[in-house]
Amino acid sequence: MHMRHYRQLTQEERYQITALKGLGYTQRQIARETGRSPSTISWELRRNRGVETAPTRTSALSATICNNCSSDCAS
Repeated sequence: MHMRHYRQLTQEERYQITALKGLGYTQRQIARETGRSPSTISWELRRNRGVETAPTRTSALSATICNNCSSDCAS
C-alpha cells in the first residue's frame, strides 16, 4: 500500500490560490502554477468560498503575479 504524505497549504499558497482565482485562472491552471493537485485547489476554493482573506495582501500578490506572468492579461 502506497501512502501519500500530505503537506498542508501554507498561508502564502492560500493567498496565491485566491489571487490566481481572482485573475480568472481555472482550477487546473492554479494547480499547475502552485504545483498542487487540482483536487487540493478545488477543496481550498470551496473551503474559502465567500470569505475574503487579507484583501490588501491578496491585491498586492495579484499585482505581483500579473506583473510576472508572460501572458497578455487584461488586468
